[in-house]
Amino acid sequence: QNETKEEIAEETVKVKTTRTTKTKKTTVTVTTTVIPQDEQVKEVEEKLEKPDSEMKAEEEQQNDSEMTTPAIEERSADQDQEMKETDASQPEEKTSSASLTMAERMEKLKGLRQKMNASKQANRADLMTEHQKSKINKREEAKKERLREEAEKLIAKRDAEEAGEDYERSQFWNYSAESVEKWNEKQEAKRIRMDNKFTDWDQVNHKKYLKQVGELKPNLAAYNAKKEAAMHTNEDGELVVASDSGFYRDANSVAFLSDDKPDTLAVDRLAADVAKQIDARTRFSKRRAQRDDEDVNYINDANRRFNQKISRFYDKYTKDIRDDFERGTAL
Repeated sequence: QNETKEEIAEETVKVKTTRTTKTKKTTVTVTTTVIPQDEQVKEVEEKLEKPDSEMKAEEEQQNDSEMTTPAIEERSADQDQEMKETDASQPEEKTSSASLTMAERMEKLKGLRQKMNASKQANRADLMTEHQKSKINKREEAKKERLREEAEKLIAKRDAEEAGEDYERSQFWNYSAESVEKWNEKQEAKRIRMDNKFTDWDQVNHKKYLKQVGELKPNLAAYNAKKEAAMHTNEDGELVVASDSGFYRDANSVAFLSDDKPDTLAVDRLAADVAKQIDARTRFSKRRAQRDDEDVNYINDANRRFNQKISRFYDKYTKDIRDDFERGTAL
C-alpha cells in the first residue's frame, strides 16, 4: 500500500479530455476533469480496503465498458460521416433553389422596369400635349376660324362673279325652304327683342314671361287625343267638340283641376324649370357703379368689399353709435 501511495504521489494530475468535432454548424465541446492529488490518494485507499471480489467485479465492468466504447465510437463516426454528407448536399440544394428564385426575381424586376419606363414615356407625352394645349389661345383660334370663313366666303363670291352667277342665290341651294323660313323667324324674333329696351319692370316681367312660354314644349299628341275624345257628330254629320265636354273653356273655368291631371314627366319638367330659375337668380350679379355721395372708408377694392360685408352684418347694431359720433354727442 505504501508503494502504491508513493507511485500516486509521483504521478501527475490526470486530465480527462473529451473532444467532439462536427461540421460547421455543430459546436465543439471540450470537457476537462482535474482530480486533485489528495482525492486520488483517497480513492486508491478505498479500493485497497475493498474485498477482492468487489475489485474483480469492478474490473469486469471496466473491461465491458472498454469493449463497448469502440462500438459507440464507430457509431458516432458513422453518424458524423452521414451528417457531413447531409450538410454537404444541403448547400447544393439551397444554392440551386436560390439560383432559380433569383432568376425569377430578376425577370420580374426586368418586367417592372419596362412598365415603369413605358408609364414615364406616356406621362411625358401627355404632359407635352397638355403643355401645347395651354399655349393655345381660344380667342385667337376663334378669330382665326372667323377670318378663314370670311376668306372662303370672299373666294366663293369672286368665283361666282367670274362665272356670272348670283352668289346669294347659289347659297340658297344649300338650304331647304323650311330651314330658311325658320332662320328668318329667328332673326325677326331677335330683332324684336333688341327693339324692346328697358322702360319699366312690368315690361321686363312680360318679356321674361314670353321667353319662358317660348321655351315650353307642348304635348300635341295628348292634346289631339283629348280633342278626339271630346268630339261628336252633329245633325249635319260634322265632327264638332261637345260644349259640355269642357275642352274649350273660358278663363273662369276650373274644370282643369279635376280632368287635367299632369303626368310625372310634366311635373319633373316644371321642377327642373323652377330650379333653373332659382340658379339663374343666385348667379346673377349686377355690377353697381360707385356713388359720389358715399363715404370713402376704404383704401382699395378688396378693403371696400370687406367693409361692405361688415356693414351688412353689423350696421344695424352700430347705427346709434355712428349717429352719435356724427352729431358730436358721443360720451
